Amino acid sequence: MKIRNDIESLIICRDATLLQGLERLNSNTGAALLVVDTNNRLMGTMTDGDVRRALLRGVRIEDSVSHAMHSNPLVAHVNNTLDERLALMHSRGVRHLPVVDDKGLLLGIEILQGSVSTALLPNEAVIMCGGLGSRLGNLTHDCPKPMLKVGGKPILERIMCSIIQCGISRFFFATNYLREKIESYFGNGEKWGVQIRYLKEKKRMGTGGALSLLPYIPSHPILVMNGDILTEFNIRHLLDFHGMANPIATMGIVEYRYQNPYGVVRHEGTTLLGIDEKPTESWFINAGIYIIEPRLLETIPRDVFIDMPTLLLNAKSRGEQVSVCPICENWIDIGRESDYRSAQQMI
Repeated sequence: MKIRNDIESLIICRDATLLQGLERLNSNTGAALLVVDTNNRLMGTMTDGDVRRALLRGVRIEDSVSHAMHSNPLVAHVNNTLDERLALMHSRGVRHLPVVDDKGLLLGIEILQGSVSTALLPNEAVIMCGGLGSRLGNLTHDCPKPMLKVGGKPILERIMCSIIQCGISRFFFATNYLREKIESYFGNGEKWGVQIRYLKEKKRMGTGGALSLLPYIPSHPILVMNGDILTEFNIRHLLDFHGMANPIATMGIVEYRYQNPYGVVRHEGTTLLGIDEKPTESWFINAGIYIIEPRLLETIPRDVFIDMPTLLLNAKSRGEQVSVCPICENWIDIGRESDYRSAQQMI
């Protein structure tokens, strides 16, 4: 365990927005933020999971971090010995322990050595690359959608490299349409220092059905991701979120906002109540990114088309817990030509 007094990167003012908090958390992966007032008094602590659970409660990304923080955090007093602090952390199962004085002023933080690791993860990733991409028209006439280039690199390469940065080094690519172009480009993954194997669909099996082609049942939760998604979301956050509740699966979700271009009339019978000019509505949609427990694989029928949403709903109908985790970072599903152009601009 070590005490850190150089904690500026972990401190955030209680008036900062949740978006600013997420940006700070993304630059300090695995850490907890220390929320203070203008006098440097500790007001609370906040993790990535705290932010995402707050968003599910209806808190907006532009709201202050005070809506998501733990307002009564576990702390150590500056006079506590190192052994006392260590015992407190182990007894309460925490990795970070703020240190304060009699007035509640933040003096530093105790961090368990090794609690923030950049080591390789034992998890494996399955990327779905077999779709026809028919909505992209001529762009996918002789090129599988995951091989379309965005900023000079195939979409699939960008996805894989972002996952590698999160610590995953073993991949399965589920292929069907023009699979030889994917296999020729990526090979066994040696160029990137990873292992790539292929799940070859002889017919379209869906994002869930393709998982039945895995040669074995992995021993750790599996990342499953569509091969046409670009996002700045850190997959480690999804793995951490999944591990908090131990569901059979966790689905990443993204808020989709739509502004009605018209004035919406509110009325009761023939009586006008009011007019809402161009109101904005929002929904959470499936982000095409999942963490699944190995035992879910045992429920997938062989040689049958089934998509991931159906697979998860089937699990829920059996009484299994399925979680959702909101993704606030940049995210784009490249399904249409307009999306492809947007992706070029995003990169």
